[in-house]
Amino acid sequence: MNYKLVLFSLFLTFCYSKILFAGNNFNLIADRIIVSEENSEVIAEGNVKIYSDNKILNAKKIIFNNSSELVKVFGPIEIIDEENLKIIADYSLVSKDLDRIISEGVKALFKNYFKITTEKIQYNSNGITEFQNSMGTSCKICSTNSSPPLWNIKSALIIHDKDNKTLTFEDAVLEIGGIPVFYTPYLRTPEPGVKRASGFLTPKIISSDIYGYGFKQPYFYILNKNSDLTVSLFKTNQTVLLESQYRAKMKGESIIVETTIEPKINDNKVNGLINVKGEKKYPNNFYLQYDFTIFDKNKSLLTYDHEINDYVVNYLTIENYEKNKKRIFETFFYQSLRTPAGEEPIIFPFYEEKNIGKIINDKTIFTNSFGILNLFNKNKKYTRINHSFSIKYNTHKKGLIFQNLGKILSTVYNIRDNNNKKTNYLEIVPLISTTISYPLFKKINKKNTEYLIPKLQLNYSPNKLSSSNINQDSEEIGLDRTSLFATNRYSGKDFQEKGLWLNSGIKYENRSINGRKFGSEIGQIFRFDNINQFSSNSGLNGNNSDLLISSFFDYKNFFSLKNISLLTKNINFRKSETSMSFKGKKNEIEGILIYDNNIINQYEEKKLTELYISFISQMDTNWTSIFDLRHDISNNKAISASAGLTFENECFDFSVNLSKRFANSIKLPEDTRLELSFDLGGFGKRNRISNSCSMM
Repeated sequence: MNYKLVLFSLFLTFCYSKILFAGNNFNLIADRIIVSEENSEVIAEGNVKIYSDNKILNAKKIIFNNSSELVKVFGPIEIIDEENLKIIADYSLVSKDLDRIISEGVKALFKNYFKITTEKIQYNSNGITEFQNSMGTSCKICSTNSSPPLWNIKSALIIHDKDNKTLTFEDAVLEIGGIPVFYTPYLRTPEPGVKRASGFLTPKIISSDIYGYGFKQPYFYILNKNSDLTVSLFKTNQTVLLESQYRAKMKGESIIVETTIEPKINDNKVNGLINVKGEKKYPNNFYLQYDFTIFDKNKSLLTYDHEINDYVVNYLTIENYEKNKKRIFETFFYQSLRTPAGEEPIIFPFYEEKNIGKIINDKTIFTNSFGILNLFNKNKKYTRINHSFSIKYNTHKKGLIFQNLGKILSTVYNIRDNNNKKTNYLEIVPLISTTISYPLFKKINKKNTEYLIPKLQLNYSPNKLSSSNINQDSEEIGLDRTSLFATNRYSGKDFQEKGLWLNSGIKYENRSINGRKFGSEIGQIFRFDNINQFSSNSGLNGNNSDLLISSFFDYKNFFSLKNISLLTKNINFRKSETSMSFKGKKNEIEGILIYDNNIINQYEEKKLTELYISFISQMDTNWTSIFDLRHDISNNKAISASAGLTFENECFDFSVNLSKRFANSIKLPEDTRLELSFDLGGFGKRNRISNSCSMM
């Protein structure tokens, strides 16, 4: 290699790049540079590269004439700007500052997503790029395949506005598989990669027994950097619905307002639903949360499908956290389709304060709490003030772990009926509890370890039921793994489990370093005196509770099998729940079988055997199928079922979903629904890169 020749060429490249682009922030690199004094031309050939502040130009050859402001560039040409817009052309005229480019035989690629093939491109310094007689698509284009892309847009003119980050199509025709299906004189979309932009969203075609069949078209509008509004027109053969969603998110605050309005006036009323929810953080660790719904009680929840449930809970919560202290203020308002007007309870206020006191030697913890509850409806007003104080002492000796608890709960009740008759009660309930456990573990070999943990908990609260029998917020929580060693199996503050009883259980677990583990747990409650404080079907009543048996098997994240059962004294199943899940590379299966021999409430009494199955299959690279089913085995009837099919590739999404909701005990209407939706990729934030063929 002649190093002197190489060095001389680099010297010429540097010198002539400064001459050609004097006064501009550019650099030129080429294999050779030829200067023609006869016609005042400078020719750069071989691996030509021009660097600017925000652009890179690669070419085979350039010709510059001092009398012209434009540089002739011969291809293949590649131009890449700071916005990640790549232009490939056969021939171009380029200004010295690269801010003006006129090219022919052009292909453009936006951020590796959206491709444009055009007859002519004009790249201007004002950030506007014009593509004349163009075709644009985000689908793969295979040079070996003469068939058209899945979809494309042919347009007389495509305008890219770099500053506003938009693409504008004039005289545009949408083609599917090469067949024209839609024409528009004007279409404006966000450029590829934009995460947030105003415009129409993906439409949906919906058929429903409730709605009829119709078309839903949402429009997304950016209000400012912190808020936006989505408005949807839902036109069916039965009605017209206007839906909206307002979202705002600021530092430490968020709010969502959703509305569904049926613009049809009946008896001077407008049918509809409004839901407002949000949260906000205030100084000094104060947090506000709220959720309120206003609806047409006779129609909205069912017709507008706002909730599967037949009730809503409106609430406002204020929480405050300090070191070792928590305060909470709440108000609730329940609305139910079952409850007559005026009988729905209103809770205002509810206040609770919990203090974790001094911790001594990491063994003793003092806790006290204070609470006020005020509940009223048209029939009565109920006020409760409660205070509790507890001491926890933990220690261990020779492998034994001791956990001791002492607690006193004091409660004052005041009740006033609609005749203003007042009744007062005072209740003081002490509780002592001690828990002993003896964790054991054994290493079987280098890969497996066994764990065995026997545990006993002795509890005592005076054997005296409340003389008031007041209950506004307490329910039996039932016997399961989480409540086996609870000191109170009532939720709320009105009831405390009483008597002398022993919670017992033993847990075994085997773990392997390869991700396999299995185990089992057995537990039961023994009462020394039976005061019939639990219902007969709870599994907790009597001197001996039901026998709790649970077991599980897990292998990595691939397979899981779990069961929890309650066995009566006669070794009959009272409750049982079995779940199974399988997660392969392409398929996921989940199944749950529930058996309950004691479903009793104020509305119904029945046995329940219910099966739930969910199946997801990745059929190939593009196709995914989904299926789920809820079936009432006891009555041999389906509760709900759905099946869906989704196609997805780099440029197109399509989904179809068929669902069926059958009539049930809470009188939700039967509904069969079909939903179709599609989405053209390449615009906005939803972009995928194809690996199948070259993007250009």
